Amino acid sequence: MPSVLRKQILLFFLVCGGYLNFTLVIAQASSYEKARKEVDSLRRLSEQELPPAQALHVTLELIGYYIDFSQQDSVQLYIDEGMRLNEIVQDSLKGFFLTAYQTEVFLYSTLYEQGIQYAMKGLQQAEHLKDREFIANQYNLLGLLYAEMAQYQQAMGFFELSLTYLPPQSKHHYGLTRRYHVLSNIAQCYEILKDIPAAIRYNLSSLKEAQRQEGFRGMSVASWSLGNIFYTQGNYVQALHYYQQSLHYSEIIHDTDAAIAVYPHLFHVHSKLNDPLTANKFLNQGLAIAQKDIQRIKPSSLKEFYTEVIQIYYQLFNYRNVVTYQQKLNKISEQIIHQEKKQRLAVLAAFYENEKRIAQIVLEKKEQEAQLKQHQLFLRYMALLIGLVIITFCAFYYAFRQKQRLKSWQFQQQIKTLNQKQEMAALRAMVEGEEQERVRIARELHDGLTGLLSAARHQVESTFRQLPLSEDKICLTSPAIQLLDKAFHEVRRISHNLMPYALQRHGLATALQEYCENVQQSGLLKIEYQQLGWRERLSPTLELWLYRIIQELISNSLKHAKATQALVQLCRFEEIIQITVEDNGQGFDTHKVNTKDGNGLLNIESRIKYMNGNLSVKSDGQGTSTHIELSLVYIPHEL
Repeated sequence: MPSVLRKQILLFFLVCGGYLNFTLVIAQASSYEKARKEVDSLRRLSEQELPPAQALHVTLELIGYYIDFSQQDSVQLYIDEGMRLNEIVQDSLKGFFLTAYQTEVFLYSTLYEQGIQYAMKGLQQAEHLKDREFIANQYNLLGLLYAEMAQYQQAMGFFELSLTYLPPQSKHHYGLTRRYHVLSNIAQCYEILKDIPAAIRYNLSSLKEAQRQEGFRGMSVASWSLGNIFYTQGNYVQALHYYQQSLHYSEIIHDTDAAIAVYPHLFHVHSKLNDPLTANKFLNQGLAIAQKDIQRIKPSSLKEFYTEVIQIYYQLFNYRNVVTYQQKLNKISEQIIHQEKKQRLAVLAAFYENEKRIAQIVLEKKEQEAQLKQHQLFLRYMALLIGLVIITFCAFYYAFRQKQRLKSWQFQQQIKTLNQKQEMAALRAMVEGEEQERVRIARELHDGLTGLLSAARHQVESTFRQLPLSEDKICLTSPAIQLLDKAFHEVRRISHNLMPYALQRHGLATALQEYCENVQQSGLLKIEYQQLGWRERLSPTLELWLYRIIQELISNSLKHAKATQALVQLCRFEEIIQITVEDNGQGFDTHKVNTKDGNGLLNIESRIKYMNGNLSVKSDGQGTSTHIELSLVYIPHEL
């Protein structure tokens, strides 16, 4: 079998390209005649007076069919009609499909520069629609265009991009590129670049993906390509297997174009396997189909078939048939050249006529907009004059009303501000009163009860020392001494909690660390303390307020939440202070915070509000998280 020519490979790019895969509608139809009837029915429907949206839908259906019939001039006419309709409908989705169809027409017509221009335009539309499948379709189109221009590395880059965007399944009515199409396209590039292992790998992936999606056209093409590769390598048994598989899939979907391409290759492989009878049988079958279904076969497919047949008859030294099929090949080649020229000219003419029409419409719109602007400008001047009269008449009344409203608003604001000041003053007085009372109680505990407990211990210890030596040692470790020591330390702890001296001497961060350590040493709660960015001290009052807030939250975890573990975080980022207290307690209903449930959150909320901060409490059955954020810029100056 002769080597696979570049033109033949590129033909299969078009066969399995899957641009807007309405190109599979005929392959999926039960017969070529049925597809023709569908086209006739749609064409008659399009000639009726339909609403623009419905007419646009029918036009898109017709474009898909005519692409599969390779009638690019008809495709271009319906694309122009679709663009005209979409100017009325303004459907961005269908506008994308029209752009993609236009790109495909340029690809078929070998107008690659125009194709790349429209492929990029479609890519922008797809990105605007945020549809990954549309984006993948446009990258595949760009890959095909660059492959046609023999720039295979660039083409494979676009194919790989297409694969990254393709979803597992299509979700659109109008079919788009499938994964097995892109895999097959990459395989063809590798085959042209002589990277046979990669070509086999991607063709097998394409075949597997086509089988998963039941894409018989893709199965046929992947099998055909694998047959070519194995034949070139001299593995005729494998080549025969994939050629037969390709023929089988083509016959399932009545794809005459794909089937007729396989018969010459079956002849070659059976000839290599020394089975001339079977080889001739497949050759005759291919010739019979080409003669019987000549109207159904695309001229490009027939041209490739006759080229292979001529090569076969040269090998068989049957020069009469060589001459006969060479004449047929020349005739169909002339027909293809003439048709391509005709279609290319028709496409360009229709396309530029449409561009001219669009430009004319844009120009007319600009003229209409200019006239409308002049008319609007005149109306504006008239309205301005009338408005000035009305405004002048109403200005005094409006000014009077505004003055009255401003006075009323100022009075309300004064009352509101006064109420807020009174409320905040009451809160501050209450907090200061609480702190003063705490200081008094702490001082009395420290100066009074602590001294009494210390004196009592010394008295008891002195009494015990008067006992005999053996009893003295026992009595010094007696429960009475231990209870007095425990009471002494408990009173000191309560005194420090009421008025933490570490807060006065070392600041908030150190005082909190000492407090957390004391709570943890008591065995009631395991606390993890973290602080970040705390270098400078705040005002004593502000530090005391923050200390009391955190102390109240930890107290809630102990008393109400029955927590065993807690986390305290104290962070400062320039002028922002963030406090987080979390526990693993039983939680509570945050919607009932305003009730007097004894958890102290009302007091905390009042303090945070006074400091113009934000308080966030989240609680469920697994614990409670409280987050506080303050800005030093907005904290009242008296703090």
